[in-house]
Amino acid sequence: MPAEKRSYQEMVDIPNPFLPIFDGFRVEIDENHLARERIIKASRDVTALSKKAVRTINSGIPQNISAEVQGRFEAISELFKVMSKDLQGINSWRYQRQASPGIQEFIEAFSFEHYLRTGKLVTRELAMKGMIWDIPLTIDDYALGLFDLSGEIMRFAVTAIATTGALPHLKSGHSTIGRSILTDLRHLRSSFEALDTTSCHGTSLGGEIDKKMETMVQSVEKVENAACSLIIRDHERPKHMPKPNDNNWPTKEESLS
Repeated sequence: MPAEKRSYQEMVDIPNPFLPIFDGFRVEIDENHLARERIIKASRDVTALSKKAVRTINSGIPQNISAEVQGRFEAISELFKVMSKDLQGINSWRYQRQASPGIQEFIEAFSFEHYLRTGKLVTRELAMKGMIWDIPLTIDDYALGLFDLSGEIMRFAVTAIATTGALPHLKSGHSTIGRSILTDLRHLRSSFEALDTTSCHGTSLGGEIDKKMETMVQSVEKVENAACSLIIRDHERPKHMPKPNDNNWPTKEESLS
């Protein structure tokens, strides 16, 4: 007996047990895309605010500058609050790649402010407290953020040498610590050079570490060259000529008169 051919309408009316399953998949994928976009946007905003904080910190940290920097960190904290909702459980690893750029930029800004204020390198635990919200701070993001810190310290030191004619030393309160920024940069470089990163070779993290290590070495060399040039200029300067940071140095108006 030949099989009876079903009409299109009859085929459509047959309940499909797989449709509810795929409907659930569709909802989950849509939620995944929305969460990913939220994290990307928040991470970019954190990056922008962190860069603004770094530029402000490079101007020095008097009371008014400190208040402005803290205001930016508070704004970053609100962005981390938004990100934390999508970075719970397994999602903390699912969206790690999207969250990392902003987190690393925050570590750079936060550690820079902490270093200039206290003369110490920020710990991972303290950085996590600075983020306030339950955002996972991996060792990778913490270390890569500190790599970038060397560049900001270099810019701060070179600018200080050019404007004051002296290699900056760290200050604690009203006293000066007998340790120059160049000394700390060298210690930071040697500490990172001592890290065993053989397990990272051939990975994206390994490539990033190699590039940042090269940049760090260049940053230290720039400060060394600036300090060396400063010493040479001081030795070559006639004894009767005041230093640029001396009170006897002529003003722009006096030099033109």
